[in-house]
Amino acid sequence: MVPVGIGEGLIGERHRGRVGDPRVSPEGRELFRRLTTGDLSGEFQAALDEVSARRTASRLNIIEEYMAVRVVGGDWPEGPAR
Repeated sequence: MVPVGIGEGLIGERHRGRVGDPRVSPEGRELFRRLTTGDLSGEFQAALDEVSARRTASRLNIIEEYMAVRVVGGDWPEGPAR
């Protein structure tokens, strides 16, 4: 075995990564392609947008609760702030 430098090892890893994950079947690759650039891309993007909106709303609720408790001096639902 010939020793390789760190840079050469990383280049080799990047090259192997482009080949694709061997754990993904050809059917799985086709599904990924359809989700990202094919006929399912619109539905997939809508689902991603919905998840993103829910997470944003959840973060805003957490921030609002924190502000109410810590800045205004309100109570958490389960009891007073400590």
